[in-house]
Amino acid sequence: MFAECGLDKELVSKAKPNTFKPSSEYYKFLEKNHPYRKVWDLSGEFGRTPKDSVSGNKATQSWKELKKAVSIKDQISAKKHLLNFKSSLAELAKTNSEASFLSANLKKAAFLLLSEDSNYSSFKELAKELSEGETQRK
Repeated sequence: MFAECGLDKELVSKAKPNTFKPSSEYYKFLEKNHPYRKVWDLSGEFGRTPKDSVSGNKATQSWKELKKAVSIKDQISAKKHLLNFKSSLAELAKTNSEASFLSANLKKAAFLLLSEDSNYSSFKELAKELSEGETQRK
């Protein structure tokens, strides 16, 4: 095909395939610049690594474990991981005001998932664990 365009065949034979993938670079950019990266492990969220890998972020790992417990309908384990998630967010919130804001948002999102999402319908009572103390601050 390139020969038809008048390119030298020798030059074409030396050409290497492009290893630059714009989509991969875009996802790296998103991951690197995402505001929640300070409190949440985003690896795997943009399709770059397997989602079942162990996270170094305690809150992220606790949520992954909670999701596993929900999938096998293990109430005791789910509650344990939810409490770990909650305490990890509290730890992160102590870092600075931005981390505190982002952690609070993650906690609200988790509350909404547990109380409203049909995937967590048999675990709705766990949402109370996240709402305790919230009414005292309002």
